[in-house]
Amino acid sequence: MNNNISYDLGLFFCSLGFLPLWFLAKLPSFSLYCGLLALLVVIIIINILIRNMIFIASGSCLAGFLWAICSASNYLNTIENYIDQSLVIKGVVQSINISPEQVENESLNRHALPYIDFMIDDINEHPLKSTIAISLLWSRQLPIPSAGEKWQLMIKTKAAHSYLNQGSFDSQRFAMANRRVLVATINKATLLNPTINFRQTLVNQMLPYANLFKHGDILLALAFGERSRLTSEHKALLFQSGVAHLLAISGMHIMFVAYLGYKLMRGLQLFLPKKLIYYSMPLLASFIIALCYGWLSGFNPPVIRALVALCFCVFLRLQKTVLSPWQIINRIIALLLFYDPLMMLSESFWLSCYAVICLIFIAQWHSSFTAKYQQGYLRQLFKLQVLLTLLLLPIQLLVFNGISGGGVVANIIAIPMITFITFPASLFMMIMSFCHIEVFVVLFGYIADLSLHGLLMILRPLSQYWYSVSKAYYVLSFIGWVGVIIWHTMLWRRYVSSVLLILLIMLAPIFRTAKEQWRVDMLDVGHGLSVIIRKGQSAIVYDTGAT
Repeated sequence: MNNNISYDLGLFFCSLGFLPLWFLAKLPSFSLYCGLLALLVVIIIINILIRNMIFIASGSCLAGFLWAICSASNYLNTIENYIDQSLVIKGVVQSINISPEQVENESLNRHALPYIDFMIDDINEHPLKSTIAISLLWSRQLPIPSAGEKWQLMIKTKAAHSYLNQGSFDSQRFAMANRRVLVATINKATLLNPTINFRQTLVNQMLPYANLFKHGDILLALAFGERSRLTSEHKALLFQSGVAHLLAISGMHIMFVAYLGYKLMRGLQLFLPKKLIYYSMPLLASFIIALCYGWLSGFNPPVIRALVALCFCVFLRLQKTVLSPWQIINRIIALLLFYDPLMMLSESFWLSCYAVICLIFIAQWHSSFTAKYQQGYLRQLFKLQVLLTLLLLPIQLLVFNGISGGGVVANIIAIPMITFITFPASLFMMIMSFCHIEVFVVLFGYIADLSLHGLLMILRPLSQYWYSVSKAYYVLSFIGWVGVIIWHTMLWRRYVSSVLLILLIMLAPIFRTAKEQWRVDMLDVGHGLSVIIRKGQSAIVYDTGAT
């Protein structure tokens, strides 16, 4: 078997081995883990003697599963002794301070601030070998912390939990995916070191200027990845219009910064002597600048994924290795899961990977997107957005339980505007504020704010076309994939009856006429259960008490 094929096949099945983390109710026992490890050793020995695709696939899948279990067990073992405990901890604040007392924010109630990310390095006067992340519910009675400050806190811990209701956000899975299962309330706090880090310094310098503009909350989200200042109006507008992904610092922003770094170094090379010019310099400069911006945005999970992907692509270029797009995405996914197996629990990880796979599929199945862009550019862009929207339907309905009817138009307008106007302007605004060049700070801030004003005016009517979709219509979401495959392979010409039958089966939920007379729903309300009995527009709610 070709070594390259077997290598990519092994990585693919290794990635599949991480999937059980998604649905396992509990991790396997240590004895079962040892048994599976022994089985893996046997498979490896057999594969060395008899090289076969079956042994490569099974061994890779089992290796991925064992690594995922090992990583998850190691994390849980680290924190389980600290759950439901009263502790005295020391550590450093990770969340930036956006001075909420200076601006009114609907997301902040009168009693508490949002959760603060905190890295623990000492518990009960015992230094830790490695830091532990925790989310702290910070009280308004305490001074607001800034990133980089070191505090001593007396806390009461618990594990993150979520409500077991269909369609609700699984906050427990989100906490596990981000390794922040520990949450706590604060009983007493003492500031040990008031020194803030460079990221907080940049925020402090830009914040007064951002407060001058109507859309300062969005400017901070684009510059620092800090979305806690977003008003509820802006959150709802961006979500329902289908462009909320543009406000999260992710691959698009990282690649844009990397591109700027690449072009900047290429320009500087024009002034360097010939002996100091190397092919690798622009590539390394692009990665270093992207890495710096990733740190500036807080190294959130989407940023880490983008940086790992960029690092891998830069490595391939430096090694002058040519791989197909499918090989690249396969190896990047495997690399990300080996780096952190708990990414498997992240919905944003699935969304990112799925979107890239859709783009590769479109590029390879529709060669018109890769040639002659000057001929009908807007038409090509519209066609690409429609196809991408159709192919993204399955995961969009699964994650968001709905779809934006104006999403195609909204993204066609928002993506180039934010990518080439708003985001660069907010980035240069931040740089100019650090350099204390007030004229350019205000100029770039005005450009970014004006572009956002125009964009939100366009998005407001489009956001009204958000449709919640029942799970009964989930099969219908695959109509994009089925339609593209049928059209590209010309099956509609040779197998008309079969194609019509497939489409009829997918459209069957639309023609369902049976209406429910009575409906009983059981809801998890945190401290117990509630039962809702409905008939038509009337309902009776029973509190069943604690469970």
